[in-house]
Amino acid sequence: MASDKKSTGVRPLEILQLFTGDLFAAAIAGASVTPVVSAVDRALAENASGRASLWSSFFGSLREYGARPITYLRGPQFFYVWLIYGGTYAAANTIETMCSLKDVDASG
Repeated sequence: MASDKKSTGVRPLEILQLFTGDLFAAAIAGASVTPVVSAVDRALAENASGRASLWSSFFGSLREYGARPITYLRGPQFFYVWLIYGGTYAAANTIETMCSLKDVDASG
């Protein structure tokens, strides 16, 4: 092959850099929303069971996460929510990048 460029005009290394940025952004975005989402989830469950009121459980969860962040980050309540949100953001970001490389409208 005479050129190391793909049909999009973008070299493979550039595509790798774009996708790496997409995945990094998705990981950060997922980690940013996870504490709030898991606190809301816990508050709803505790409120429904009658164990605690909605707001006291929500703010208590946030205080607990702030007091022991490493314990929270290692727990399944962080991992699974982060995996779902981070994965969703990663899929959206990489699809958006691929569509822009192929000059396709990503909205539909």
